[in-house]
Parts: sequence; structure tokens; C-alpha cells
Amino acid sequence: RIDARVNPMAWWHTFRDLVASRMAAVHTLVIDNLSWLAPRVKIGLYNALSIIDPYYLEGEETPTVPLPALHTLITTTWVTGRKSRKRPSLIYLLALLMKRKNAGITLHTLRLQGGWMTGPEPWNMSMDREIMRRLSDVVVGKVVDDRRVLKGSP
Repeated sequence: RIDARVNPMAWWHTFRDLVASRMAAVHTLVIDNLSWLAPRVKIGLYNALSIIDPYYLEGEETPTVPLPALHTLITTTWVTGRKSRKRPSLIYLLALLMKRKNAGITLHTLRLQGGWMTGPEPWNMSMDREIMRRLSDVVVGKVVDDRRVLKGSP
């Protein structure tokens, strides 16, 4: 279990290189409070999910396999405003899981938790449905969407 409310600047890069690479037996990873800061630099270096990226170095041809036994990934993300500032979350997650699958490292269960403080915009929900469909194609087992709206509705 990782609490992602840490300084995203260099922490995740260091964690991925020094710790995640040695976590060969981890079957389940829970990332709470997942932050989706999207600075103008490469987004992957600045959030907790970068620790599962097998090709995190630009142009790397041979994957380094962080968390090779990862079977279940559970993430919790809350979107606090109506603007979809955290939209890159599912897109980036999909990209990472596609990279892992292409490298021969499959994920069996993905559980998304958290959600929205107020109802998301309808166009966000249609985009989410498409990404969720694609996530279901990439994950070997099941994708469980436990996200919810705390107050209001779309």
C-alpha cells in the first residue's frame, strides 16, 4: 500500500529505480490518493503509477520489469472540481498497462476507487466509458470500477 500524497517531483523516480525494481514478489499494489499533476514535462515521471512502467526511459528497447509478479492493482483518485484536470489518469493508466502487456507482463485485476466530489460532465463520462472498454481489453481478468460521485449527479 502506497500513499501517493508525497512530493511527486523526484520521489517517484527514485522509488521506481531503487525500490520497485527490487519488489519482485509483490502481487497486489494499492495506490491511495493518486495525484495526477500534469506538468509540462513527461507526465510519467511525476506520479505514482510510473513505478509500473516497463519502458520509463525514453527510447529504451529492453524493458526493465518493475513489479513483475503484480497481479492486482488498486488505485484511489478523487477529482475535486468539475473541470477534468485529472483526466490524464485513465489515459496514462491505459498506456502503462498496454506497455506491460506488450512486454509480456499481464495484470489480472484492476480496481478503480475514489471518484468525483460533484458529478462529472457528461462528455467526461462518455470518454471514461471508452477508456474503460479499452482497459477491459488489456487486463487479463477483470476491471472493477468502484468510483462514485459523493454529491450531485452528472
